[in-house]
Amino acid sequence: MSLLDCPLQARCPGCPLGARPYQEGLASKGRAAAQAITAYPELVPQLSAPRGASPVHGYRLRAKLVSKGTTLGLFERGSHRVLDVSGCRVLSPSVAAGAAALRRLLPLPIYGADLRETSEGLQVTLLSDNAGARDALERAGRGLVESGAALSVALSLIGSTCSEICVTVSKSVLNSVVTEDASITSRLVIRCGLGSFGELKEMYLLPNTVVALTSATTFLGMKSR
Repeated sequence: MSLLDCPLQARCPGCPLGARPYQEGLASKGRAAAQAITAYPELVPQLSAPRGASPVHGYRLRAKLVSKGTTLGLFERGSHRVLDVSGCRVLSPSVAAGAAALRRLLPLPIYGADLRETSEGLQVTLLSDNAGARDALERAGRGLVESGAALSVALSLIGSTCSEICVTVSKSVLNSVVTEDASITSRLVIRCGLGSFGELKEMYLLPNTVVALTSATTFLGMKSR
């Protein structure tokens, strides 16, 4: 029996070897690695037999999920139907908890989410092709941060007046700083194009404009291009 023993295995593409016995899957990966190296005859590495990693559950620190309606998961094998993967056995506890918290907020005007566990906490990016969804997604982001489910939440909004707008809601706190172009206040950071940071008041900056740079808790300075 597979150590994964997942009830969604036949439908979920997330673990393509998950239905096979663990040692068989390791051997398959070893053969694939050896085959890949044959394309480089100048290399003559000594390949050891693949060894199993530990743990085999709860180890994945990143999940790129798709969303439709109240469902958050992956496209079902061979289709574009979204398969809910709540209870996924390979996601780390932090990523799984963040996904569960986001799932409770659905439906939202997003088509996906990228969750990454870091040494400091979970970072979430909500993906939307609806530029008018900013307010709703900011509220959702604040909810995830304030509940402790995420360290920070970024919004990637496609189709806005900028090539991309990224709003980050985080636990960092900045004193309000007013520039000629924007007011930077606590808990909100916006990056526009190659980088503009701050809360934009009823306006958007052109791409490649930098208003201010922030670290987790410190205002570093500002410049413009």
